[in-house]
Amino acid sequence: MKPNLGQYFGALSSAKIAEGMNVAQKNAQRLLDDARLLFDNGRYPSAAAWAILSIEESGKRPILRELALAHNEKELREAWRSYRSHTKKSALWPMLEMFSKGARRADDFGGLFDPNAEHPYILDQLKQVGIYTTASARLTGLCRSK
Repeated sequence: MKPNLGQYFGALSSAKIAEGMNVAQKNAQRLLDDARLLFDNGRYPSAAAWAILSIEESGKRPILRELALAHNEKELREAWRSYRSHTKKSALWPMLEMFSKGARRADDFGGLFDPNAEHPYILDQLKQVGIYTTASARLTGLCRSK
C-alpha cells in the first residue's frame, strides 16, 4: 500500500503562518547544528548537505509570508509550489556575500530573484553531490549524464 502523505494547498491563518515560521526557523537551526557536528568530525560532504538543508528551511519563512499575502487560488498554488521547491527556498543564499560586497538597496539584490539565475541550482547540485553517489560520480566524470 502506497502511503498518502497528502499535500496541503489552501490558505493558512495568521497563527498557523507564524507557527510555521517559528518551526522552520527552529528546524533550520537544528540542521545547522547537525552540519557543524558533521563538519567538526571531518564529514565534509554530509556537513555541506545538511548546511544546505538548513538554508532551505530558512527559505520557508519568506514563502510563508507570500502565503499570508496571497489574494487568490492562483497565488496560493504558486506559493505552495515554491514552498515545496528546493531551489525556490534557497534563492537568498548569496545575500550575505552581496551585502559584504556593498549591496544595500533593493535593486542591488534583484539578481537573487531572476528566474534564470543559476545560484539556487548550483546549491541544490552541491547538496546532491554531498549525499548521492550518482551525483558525485557525474561531477568527477565517472559516469555520463544523459
